[in-house]
Amino acid sequence: MKKILLTLLLGFGISGSVFAQKLNISKSVVYFGKNNAVAKVEIPTKGTFIYTDVEGNKIFQLVDQEGRARNGKYFHLIEVTDLKTNQINDIPYKEFGFVFSKEAQLFNLITQGDNKLVNEQGIDVSALKALMAEPKVSMNTEIKNINDSIQAVITAGNKILQQKNITIGAAGEILENGAPIGIIKAVKDKDNATGYDFHQKDAKGVALARWRNKGVVSILDNNRNLYYRVNSAQNTMLTYDLKRYDLSDEKNESASATSVKDQTLVKELLAILYANGVDIAKVTSKDIEEMVAVAKDNGNLKGAKGYVIKEDGSKLEGELWIDFVSEDVGNVVSLQSYGKRVTVEYKDEKGKSKKDSFKAGDKVKFVAFDKDNRKLEYEGFVQENGNKSSNFLNKMAIGATFHVKIAENGKLALYYNQVDRNYALKLADKEVGFIITNNPEQVILERLREYLGCNTITIEGLQYFKKEGLLEIVNRYGSQCK
Repeated sequence: MKKILLTLLLGFGISGSVFAQKLNISKSVVYFGKNNAVAKVEIPTKGTFIYTDVEGNKIFQLVDQEGRARNGKYFHLIEVTDLKTNQINDIPYKEFGFVFSKEAQLFNLITQGDNKLVNEQGIDVSALKALMAEPKVSMNTEIKNINDSIQAVITAGNKILQQKNITIGAAGEILENGAPIGIIKAVKDKDNATGYDFHQKDAKGVALARWRNKGVVSILDNNRNLYYRVNSAQNTMLTYDLKRYDLSDEKNESASATSVKDQTLVKELLAILYANGVDIAKVTSKDIEEMVAVAKDNGNLKGAKGYVIKEDGSKLEGELWIDFVSEDVGNVVSLQSYGKRVTVEYKDEKGKSKKDSFKAGDKVKFVAFDKDNRKLEYEGFVQENGNKSSNFLNKMAIGATFHVKIAENGKLALYYNQVDRNYALKLADKEVGFIITNNPEQVILERLREYLGCNTITIEGLQYFKKEGLLEIVNRYGSQCK
């Protein structure tokens, strides 16, 4: 299933018709041009829209749904029901503005992009059938997987805190075996958002993490330059490597509620830091600067030299274009799906300039050389997880994304997803990658062995939530699995 990023045009005076396109909707009638009605819409209940042909025959139904996960990921989708067959599938989307009515928003979604269910002739039954044939999206399953993942990270971090005897003092000191190694500072920003900054004991330089009880959360570099900022209605934590965590409502504590050491929320935030490899006693300023530099690199390629390798092995060499992270598109219409499509501009045998675009699901790979002339290898595949609650390797149909290769040994490679900022292990002979960090720790061994098909590999005791631990799995696979 393709994700559609829908950025609505902000403005005034826009009402019945959607943009300046030939298809428009007015008073629940779909027109091609001014007077040619091609479909109608019934609204039996709020948030439910039934599309009929001009004779009034009911063809499909749209139901608006939404949900939010604890990493700040907001899900918005429409559930589409084929009223002839009763088949159901979903179209995910994201919106940044609410100037249109819900009817107009959803109309815009199903008349543009990859799921064009209505065209100039009316309802496209073949497009509806194609949508129903795609794998079913499960928003609730994906939200549960993300929330389980965050809880698994907290659980892993709590184990590390116990092993290292990390405690929090009354004044917010972070103590290891009683000795101060860091400080948690209660803060109040200009917008009155309260929260905490996590620092090493000298409290200088980049904050290791920042938490705010709603409002704006920003991460700055050592020169006090802003390089990441979110505005959230949730209790949000940002780490210096730009990972985001939204804490549950029952942890709705503020910097003035109780002493720092007694707050469950603060303990969870500290556990998250350690689970992500931040040993406050050992991390150096150089380490932080390097990690900040990596986090600031969004990976977007703008005319980079390189080549696409097609499924048949042939190459298209030229300039490559792909966006993994939004660079603030502004108030314009964008149907961009980040990390899912690479474009190559090349010259054919006759020397004429050509342009081709490939989706991550097209079984293509591409190689790019970045501004520092580093060779970067990318492969498109679907990320899946081994969480029992979602069944092992159960496709969530969120679509393939291009990943950059980090390391490889034998048939196993480690990749990084620059869109979702996570790692995936992938076997060369499998079409899906395995997100080890989306598993409760107690099932990692069982599920990972099942994915790898190798019972002889020794992976007990590795730091599964760190890049270094995943690299070690890759190395051990190369030497211990045949």
